[in-house]
Amino acid sequence: MILQNFNDYNKAVSFLDSLIDIVGENGKHPLASLMELVGVLIEQYENINVPEF
Repeated sequence: MILQNFNDYNKAVSFLDSLIDIVGENGKHPLASLMELVGVLIEQYENINVPEF
């Protein structure tokens, strides 16, 4: 998954929110690594496209 625009970013954030609801703090949950990966993709998009104040 590559976040190419703001629409992709919003979808990824919604997806991450859903994963957080499912996984919670359980690092051994089968979806925990996917949750981490989506978080990294969102962070990379923000680092490139969101100005720091």
